Amino acid sequence: MSKQKKSNHHNIFQNLWFIARHMHMTDKTVFRTYLARIPMYLILSMGGMFMPTVIIALIERDEKVSVILSAIAVISVVLILARYVWGRVEVSIMCKNQDINRRFEMMLCTKMMDMDYEMLETPSIRIKQQKALNSFRSERVGSFVYWIFTTFGVLVGFLGISAVISTLSPVIIVLLIVSFAIPFLFDKYTDKLVNRTKEKRAEIDRHLNYVTRSSRDFYMAKDIRLFAIKECFVRIAEYFTGEKKFWTSKVYFYYFLSDIVKALMTLIVTGGAYAYLIYMCTTSDLSGAELVLYITAILEFNSYVINIVNHIDEIIECNYVVNDFREFLDIENVMKNYDGQPVPQADGYTIDVRNLSFTYPESEEPVLENVNLHIDAGEKIAIVGLNGSGKSTLVKLLCGLYRPTEGEILLNGVNISEFNRDEYYKLISAVFQDIRIMPVSIAENISMRPMDETDIEMVKVCIELSGLSKKVEGLKDGIETKLMKNLNKDAQELSGGELQKMLLARAIYKQSPIIILDEPTAALDPIAENDMYLKYNKLTKGKISVYISHRLSSTRFCDRIVLIDNKTITESGTHDELMALNGKYAEIFNIQMQYYKKESERNEAEREA
Repeated sequence: MSKQKKSNHHNIFQNLWFIARHMHMTDKTVFRTYLARIPMYLILSMGGMFMPTVIIALIERDEKVSVILSAIAVISVVLILARYVWGRVEVSIMCKNQDINRRFEMMLCTKMMDMDYEMLETPSIRIKQQKALNSFRSERVGSFVYWIFTTFGVLVGFLGISAVISTLSPVIIVLLIVSFAIPFLFDKYTDKLVNRTKEKRAEIDRHLNYVTRSSRDFYMAKDIRLFAIKECFVRIAEYFTGEKKFWTSKVYFYYFLSDIVKALMTLIVTGGAYAYLIYMCTTSDLSGAELVLYITAILEFNSYVINIVNHIDEIIECNYVVNDFREFLDIENVMKNYDGQPVPQADGYTIDVRNLSFTYPESEEPVLENVNLHIDAGEKIAIVGLNGSGKSTLVKLLCGLYRPTEGEILLNGVNISEFNRDEYYKLISAVFQDIRIMPVSIAENISMRPMDETDIEMVKVCIELSGLSKKVEGLKDGIETKLMKNLNKDAQELSGGELQKMLLARAIYKQSPIIILDEPTAALDPIAENDMYLKYNKLTKGKISVYISHRLSSTRFCDRIVLIDNKTITESGTHDELMALNGKYAEIFNIQMQYYKKESERNEAEREA
């Protein structure tokens, strides 16, 4: 499916370099800020350890109260200043991390927008996408370097504490290091167990995200209420919440076992160290200050051990999530969006579909088989067929959104896969049945560009040609009227027909030589749909136009109609030719006409009543 690098897994140094490079590109002062944090951390931790020792030592030497108070004051001032600087550095790091996380978020969004369309529908890639989203939301991608610097500071303090304790006995150091090594190894094993559940948890999150996103979607609000979808969403959410609870409980159980091991090792080793101190007090001249120093050092050592283990856990987890993040970013496009041949400039284009077959990614059953079609420059083609026959799939193949599984599509005799993907897209203006608008002005929705890059006069011409001018002229802000009330306070909501006209204006504005309409008027009544298609017909003169409609009467104006049935094109010709053939097309057309006739008679009867 997607051509990926030989290995999707990077080692910790590669991941660290990747994150550090992008952090430096975002903020060149970030590493200086991280370095400034280390001495403050050491001053605060060491100062808290040595302060009681110094005071007791001064008392044991019968120093004056003023000397003792001065020592307390000096140490306190140093600790207060260190705490102040620490706080300022932490605030600065938090602000910088917001910018850094925003950069990684934009990398993720840009990747999703730039990926080949067919990849977005590939199940395995959608799981990778969810894992990358989970990685970003965990905030561990941007905090990888933070934990490296923090762990370095803790290690420096750890060495200092170790040096103090080693003056008492190297045996205690060995015991304490054992208390560090065993939990660390157990944590590594725990992380591997947790990492094995990641794909399953990502799949569950993808389902839950769909439910929560859909429940908040303004455009689904009517259906949710009228068709009682709420109960369905609640049942789905409850099921996957239960699944998430099961897997989350499993993960937390692994962490619980890890914490038990840490606690046991701490109890055993710390208890042994205290027993040794008591023994030293009874057999040697250990002063009160020294006793306090060693007790405090052992307590601090234990704290440092826990911090180091936890920090290394964070670094390992960061490495895992950065791998997930990069695994998605590493997916390579198959279509040539950064290279490929330039699309030739021509007065007209022809399209040839040769022996085309298509099977959806990671699916076994083909949707289309052995499709052959030639479209002349300026020709208007209607693609018709029953629901699920493959009409929309063929249109997406013509658009270059999918690649044929077999066969080829040629533009002026050149396989479209040889062209630069994005340059090829410029040739096509497509309108699909699922209408999507932006929370910007009408003008920007037509140009699909910011206002300062929009040709206002061209927008006005397109609005006039599409039949939307009367509506726009009646709006207070005209073409600058914002759309989508759920995001803009003073926005205007357009009706279905008005949105169709706006999409027509958008198609005209792009001035592409190929127009593709995939049932964009499905929500309109037959008369409104026919009027809309006639407008498209008039305004697309001289261009290739491909229409899909489930109402066959609306496509009679086309130069040629092709019927897709049994996964391939089975009939082709003008409306009259296909009716004379008396095949599948004629059968569907006659059924529809009987329905429309009955509907018309019923409406007429209601008007007379």
